[in-house]
This record gives sequence, structure tokens and C-alpha cells, in this order.
Amino acid sequence: MDEAEEILLSSLRSSGVSLPSGLSASSSSIKGLSPGALVSVCAQSLRLIRGAGSASLPTSIPDAAAERFKVCADVAAVFKSIGYKDDLSFHQLRNETEYLKDQETSLKEKTQSKVFEIQGLEAEYELLKAAVKMAFDDQHSIELCLKELNEQAEARRGNLVKLEMQW
Repeated sequence: MDEAEEILLSSLRSSGVSLPSGLSASSSSIKGLSPGALVSVCAQSLRLIRGAGSASLPTSIPDAAAERFKVCADVAAVFKSIGYKDDLSFHQLRNETEYLKDQETSLKEKTQSKVFEIQGLEAEYELLKAAVKMAFDDQHSIELCLKELNEQAEARRGNLVKLEMQW
């Protein structure tokens, strides 16, 4: 976290804004705020600046799309009313929260994909180890070795199918 973020977080805390517990001055970035946390911090900050004029701002994002639109539009309107000159609308606030949600979903999918890949590689490694062991075993026939390898491969395929169905 850079110095500007540390100063901002410190100022927000000293002003009485409740920050998410995982956001500390030394370990996290403001960019990592969830959409709900971002709306909460904005609403609390606007309440401090405007007082009773922004008391109706919610501190969380509702589930319904129409309500989310209203919350983001209300927050944008309060920012405009205190002098923010650049373009600020529901779509910009919503796009930012949707972007964060999309990033989270994308990371979860990539992680799951890597887990499946690793499990497949581990299974392949185990089969190769067994094949090498059988190849150097003079006491068993090739047919028996192939049968054992096929059984192991089928069992591992079944496990992978079960994992994919759970995902």
C-alpha cells in the first residue's frame, strides 16, 4: 500500500468511518475493497461531509438491480451536490462494482481450472510411476501390468468426473 492510501485510511478511521476488518494500513489495498465495502465507505464519508442531508444513504448494496441502481444514483447525486465536477453516474459506480465481481469470478474459475490441471498431472505422475515400477518388475507379465494400469486409469478418470460434477 502506498503512502497516499495509508494517509487516506488513517484519515477515514480518525473521522469515524468504519472500515472492513481485513483492510489494515499495512496489509491491504483500497483497490481490494469489495463493492459492498466501497459503498459503505462512500456512504459513511458522505454522511460526515453532508450530515443529515445524506443520512438516507444505505451502507450496503441491495440484491435487487433496481435498488442497486437507486443506491448508486443517490451516491453519485450526493457527490455531485458537494462539488464533484467530473462525470459520475450510476453506470460508473455500477461498472466499478461489476468489474470487481467479474474479477473475483474470473479468479475463482482460474483457480478451479488450475486445481483440475494439477490433479490430472498428479494422476498422470502416479500412473507413470506405476508403469516404471511394473516395467522393471520381472516377476509379473506385461498383460497383468497393463490390466493394473488400466484399472488405475479408470479409477482416476472416475474421480476427475466426480470432481468436475461438483464444480
